[in-house]
Amino acid sequence: MARYPAERDDQFATHFTRLTLTRGDSGFTSRLETVPFGSTTRLATGSVRSSLFAATDDANLPDPVATQLADVFSSDIDFHRELRKGDTFSVVYEALTADGEPVPWNQGSGRVLAAEFVNAGHAYSAVWFADASGKGAYFDLNGRSKHSAFLASPLAF
Repeated sequence: MARYPAERDDQFATHFTRLTLTRGDSGFTSRLETVPFGSTTRLATGSVRSSLFAATDDANLPDPVATQLADVFSSDIDFHRELRKGDTFSVVYEALTADGEPVPWNQGSGRVLAAEFVNAGHAYSAVWFADASGKGAYFDLNGRSKHSAFLASPLAF
């Protein structure tokens, strides 16, 4: 059995392809299936000493999760100018599995489900919410959308 990323672009983040070879009396047969990922939930916490990405590396967060964390709070925090030594974060995220095994591509990470970032003593929170159709967004604990037309740090860092 072999597992690899789904071939269709629209399924890359949600499915994997499983190739199964079976030996029979008349030789081998193969079966190719597109299967949804499984997921487990993980929690990571960290403290900033120099940069956000150094802190997420210290916390063993996959890079895609670190990028999502920065994106979620980009309307609240200017990560270029406002990040302080001692700022802290906590993040709950999906770790993807294929047939119960960790996914070796895309660093095996899925969506950030909830996060808190404490910047200069002020706590910012975000929770992922998806409606029945599967469309979702991040909201703070008061139900306000985290999406903003104006970003505190509009340039990539």
